Amino acid sequence: GAVPDLRVSTVTPASISFLQRLGVWRQVEAQAAPFAAMQVWEARGPGCVRYAAGEVGARELGRVVENAALLRALLAGPEGAPGPERAP
Repeated sequence: GAVPDLRVSTVTPASISFLQRLGVWRQVEAQAAPFAAMQVWEARGPGCVRYAAGEVGARELGRVVENAALLRALLAGPEGAPGPERAP
């Protein structure tokens, strides 16, 4: 298989809705992995913040998507639409 892109984005339900309205979410949806918890910590300190989907009554907080796949989908535009025009 293809080597996965090590750069990823976490996409929230609001962002997924926006990408659906743009007509590009279907192009990455199969590759998007759900996540239900996240921990963010300081680089130089003991502090951290934890988020859990269950705390807000949700099954997931969003999806993790490879940046390259998301970029390809956005540049391609909605399925069935002509691609972006390139300046000569």
